[in-house]
Amino acid sequence: MDFAYYNGRFAEYGEITVPLSDRALFFGDGVYDAMVGRGEKIFLIDEHIERLYKNAKRLGISPPLSREELCRILVEVILRSGLSAYFLYVQFSRDKSRRTHSAAGAKTNLLITATDWSLPSPEKKLSLITVRDLRYEYCDIKTVNLLPAVLASTKAEEAGADEAVFHRGEIVTECAHSNISILKNGTLITHPESSHILPGITRRHLIDCAHSLGIPVCERAFTLEELFSADEVIVSSTTKLLLSAESIDGKTVGGGDGKRFAVLQAAVCEEFNNYTYK
Repeated sequence: MDFAYYNGRFAEYGEITVPLSDRALFFGDGVYDAMVGRGEKIFLIDEHIERLYKNAKRLGISPPLSREELCRILVEVILRSGLSAYFLYVQFSRDKSRRTHSAAGAKTNLLITATDWSLPSPEKKLSLITVRDLRYEYCDIKTVNLLPAVLASTKAEEAGADEAVFHRGEIVTECAHSNISILKNGTLITHPESSHILPGITRRHLIDCAHSLGIPVCERAFTLEELFSADEVIVSSTTKLLLSAESIDGKTVGGGDGKRFAVLQAAVCEEFNNYTYK
């Protein structure tokens, strides 16, 4: 069953309540990370926890417990949920007794949820739409301020698409809740890490797999024109791992380097299937 934890309380998902003093409600004052797993094996847990604590530090949020203590609670949430495969959400948010813009002196809340999850079929092809990127300059911090992603994802679903691709002018940045890369002339091209994209953990493993397979990697900005003319369009995320797109804004894309994409996808999926951390 879907399960949750909030500041020491374990309960079924729908039974957890969050007080008005939690600043995530009024200000989006919090950071989060998300991971997936099977059994007690949380995929790439160290990298996700590292990113969570790094982002908390950047916003001046003091984690309420050590990394080791957090990992123990995550495992307990999983065991209590009884889920065999799951999506884990972890959030640090600040808390003050009354609504005030200043966060000085705030304590930190911890929210964890575990919900049912399954890995999409590797054969699934994605439909995408493009959306102008109107976000701020903190896209590299995984905060709970997700309104642009909410609006873009809603627009995509209403259009019958799976994901929305953000662009700033002609430059493609990332998707609403994924990273995006392309294959062109045998090279993997992906936007460099900057304040305009989240440094995705699966994106980094895609790059590492490409290097290990001898596939050239170019971390540079690419354009909408390059996106539409790419040999393959690759969407990467924690929950999807790697999937390719077959259409963007109703136009057929990709399909020109399926063998190379399949090799990359298999390498990332093998890493997931053989992950042994507990």
